[in-house]
Amino acid sequence: MEERARKQPATRIIRRTSIDRVRAVLDLLEVDGEPHTPQQLYDAIHVDSRIDINPLTIHRILHRLDKHRRVERLHSDSGELMYRILDPNHRNGSASHRKHGRGATGLMIFRVSS
Repeated sequence: MEERARKQPATRIIRRTSIDRVRAVLDLLEVDGEPHTPQQLYDAIHVDSRIDINPLTIHRILHRLDKHRRVERLHSDSGELMYRILDPNHRNGSASHRKHGRGATGLMIFRVSS
């Protein structure tokens, strides 16, 4: 029981750090609404933030945001992968989305209803 009590604070710190990383990526994407490469996001966070993050983490966050339809994945003319924030009211075709809940990272989770 004592061992379990010692692990909980570390878990909370890790979770908080993860949320801060996702928020930093979202904040940068929301600034101008323009597409950014993962490298551009990494450079901006690395230079202008106290958040410890690496390029692979940026890619994982962007993949998760894309999966939850918070960002749009684009390709530049040179084929480079770019991401742009989606409008919270974004519609995918004729499907309507409604709020289902929030994940641990504060991501909006949508359920598609027909």
